[in-house]
Amino acid sequence: MKKNTFIAVISLLVFSVSSFGQTESYWVFLKDKTIENYQIENDFSQKAIERREQQNIPFDASDYPVNSDYLKQIEENVTDLTGNSRWFNAAYIKATEEQIEQLEQFEFITKISKAVVWNESPYCDEKALSDVTYNDQLRISQLRMFYPEYFESKEITGKGVRVAVLDGGFPGVDTHPAFDHLRENNQIIDTYDFVKDDVFAYRGNQHGTMVLSCIAGKYKDNEIMGLAQDAEFLLARTEKSFEPFKEEIFWMEAMEWADQKGADVINSSLGYTFHRYFQENMDGKTSLITKAANKAAEKGILVVNAAGNEGDGDWHYIGAPADADSILSIGGVKPDTHLHINFSSYGPTADGRLKPNVSAAGKALVADKNGFYQVAYGTSFASPLTAGFAACVKQAFPELSVMELKAKIESSGSLYPYFDYAHGYGIPDAGKLFGEKSDKLSVEIIEEKSDIIIHIPDEVFTNSGIHNNNILFYHIQNANGQLDSYKVLEILQQDVARLSKAALKGKKLMVHFNGYTTSSNF
Repeated sequence: MKKNTFIAVISLLVFSVSSFGQTESYWVFLKDKTIENYQIENDFSQKAIERREQQNIPFDASDYPVNSDYLKQIEENVTDLTGNSRWFNAAYIKATEEQIEQLEQFEFITKISKAVVWNESPYCDEKALSDVTYNDQLRISQLRMFYPEYFESKEITGKGVRVAVLDGGFPGVDTHPAFDHLRENNQIIDTYDFVKDDVFAYRGNQHGTMVLSCIAGKYKDNEIMGLAQDAEFLLARTEKSFEPFKEEIFWMEAMEWADQKGADVINSSLGYTFHRYFQENMDGKTSLITKAANKAAEKGILVVNAAGNEGDGDWHYIGAPADADSILSIGGVKPDTHLHINFSSYGPTADGRLKPNVSAAGKALVADKNGFYQVAYGTSFASPLTAGFAACVKQAFPELSVMELKAKIESSGSLYPYFDYAHGYGIPDAGKLFGEKSDKLSVEIIEEKSDIIIHIPDEVFTNSGIHNNNILFYHIQNANGQLDSYKVLEILQQDVARLSKAALKGKKLMVHFNGYTTSSNF
């Protein structure tokens, strides 16, 4: 994928000039829901109901449909009623300023907010996706970093877990041999094209096809490309090139649809950044889609979202909804070194929270719409690779609530409890997940009169080049729990770093090396 965009990362914002007679997009928030004798079973699948029961999450007013009488009155007085959201009890409309003035007189409307829109195609540049047609080594690398043999030994393949994929389209999923097993075993439970408003989703941009292959695709000789081979899938097309007014509502409607269809995990390789928002808006509570991602977590669904590809651009940081506090935001690493890949967006959030949460390969072998395979770049692919891992964790620990599931995956990270704003807690590790890996190599923090030295003991230094275990991470954490700085160093000598003791006063130094983390407060 083109390095400075991932699906629906928006690079140009268009504000319409407000004038009478000219339509703009708005969110209209409603007062209440007067639904009598509404039956949850009419709209929610049995699996959705079971997910709520298992996590002790009751149905409430946010699950009920928007009042149809209100929608009818709104539709009669606007240019276009595009859609609506149960979760936020709101309608998405296109209207003139005169029409808005009319709506403001309706007593059942509590607030009208202008919706920001964009007009540039969000899709990846296919010229950037053609490094190699067949690359089995890359396929192996993108999976090996998760230590999948621990899943294999327990026959964990995502069975019984339902994964929703929200993307730009799924052309070829109904014909590509990479998905034969999904079709033959009826693992694609439902599809919907929110752009065309019908059930056929095997069209549009091939980005969704690529993403799905990273969750559950197969390569030649039946070799797996993603970890959740036996999961069930809901496929939702939510993005369309040059459709500036509707993608946000499509995405939110798809989230609610996935909830009703019983999704346990949602993968979304989507984000909004510059020209739509400012960096200070990436605070987990400003963007409506960020609120929607958190709302999905409230409903018991784990949302896995790409961190973004602005790491080497002017924006630099994660976008929305990756700033949501209740979701897993996924950074990208190089498949060979497992270190940050240059385009992967950095944390923290604007309010100082850790992002990304974990990382996976930002370069991956994927299936394309034409029945072939190719190489793709982007956190768009790190995200579904992690979503496949998450589906396996859900199968292995079905009793976990969504926030416990999120924490379980974070604590399995290759760097955990160490973290930084490039890698998060590192790459999820199935061995750590089951407590079957124990790393005994250590590192020392030595305090001298005026300096603090990070030191590698003799026996550790002698073996530090084995299995690429010659990389040391350290960060300096302030009293607010945020990082003042962090570094990744190659081990060339036993005294890896010398830091000023005075500069560390009142702060915490944390060091990670060869799976072992140590820390000291100063």
